[in-house]
Amino acid sequence: MLVDTGAGNGKERPYAPAYAHHDNPYLAELEAAGVRAEDVDIVVNTHLHVDHVGWNTRLDGREWVPTFPGPVPDGAEDVEFWDPMRYPRPPGDGNMNVFEDSVAPVERAA
Repeated sequence: MLVDTGAGNGKERPYAPAYAHHDNPYLAELEAAGVRAEDVDIVVNTHLHVDHVGWNTRLDGREWVPTFPGPVPDGAEDVEFWDPMRYPRPPGDGNMNVFEDSVAPVERAA
């Protein structure tokens, strides 16, 4: 089980620059600690903020795909709340792009 996945690599975060365009060895460090991504069977996101869900996905070519094969509990109310198609975020929101690149691809793959 993995709780929260951090900011992730290669994410576009125009209003949260501290979390933008990371290129870190997160997956290699997990593996060095004895945890391979393919062995993670459950991911728990405590909430869907920019610094908690980024490694839910990784870039495969031009598409964001789930990083871990196990289910990410959807917390349906939280997913619905953060979906910008249902509840548009205010201009300058620090979570801009987070749902689209780190939550929706996991939901689609489930």
